Amino acid sequence: MKAGLAAWKRSFGVAWSNLPGVIMLNVLWLVCSLPVITVGPATLASYWWAAHVLRDEKEERMGSFFVALKRYFWRGLLWSVAWAAVLLLAYTNTALYGQWLPPLAGAVVRMAWVYAVIFLVAMQPYLFELLVMEEHRFFEAVKRSAWQVAANPVYSHMQVVVVGLAGFVAWRTTTMVCVLVVALVMVWWAVAACEVPWRYGERRRVERDLRDVL
Repeated sequence: MKAGLAAWKRSFGVAWSNLPGVIMLNVLWLVCSLPVITVGPATLASYWWAAHVLRDEKEERMGSFFVALKRYFWRGLLWSVAWAAVLLLAYTNTALYGQWLPPLAGAVVRMAWVYAVIFLVAMQPYLFELLVMEEHRFFEAVKRSAWQVAANPVYSHMQVVVVGLAGFVAWRTTTMVCVLVVALVMVWWAVAACEVPWRYGERRRVERDLRDVL
């Protein structure tokens, strides 16, 4: 919880200090996502921009967004297709089982799918970091992302809250607020992935502390 709050605080600082760039980034994302098929590549390119701002502590040129868009086009497309498949399965399973199963069993299936989607959302900061910044293969990145969510459950699920709040604000307010939403989420996710307490392949914190003592 403490690490998650610290990540939120740093994310707000990064977003506020780069607010003009964040607004422009979201405008670019909106424009590049209009063909729909480019939503995934545009999202990965937005993450690339946010992650570099976080690491370099200076605003990236917007022209680099299009370089990243081209570089991560196929990975972004695969990410989009994977999400489309998951959401289609979630909808069809909950709709069909809701009719065929008894009420209690149908409710269990629906809740299982709801949590599966929440878990996948919690994976996204790590997945983007592994795909974009570390450039792992897609399925290897998925495996490592799932591991990191399981290893940091509270911290990871706090990032889902950010997505929920951003979506709610975008839904309940004017269009002008929407020009910040996706880019802000990318900034939050870049910080979350960078500051995750327990990374894939690392020893537990207790083990590290004991090793230092010994």
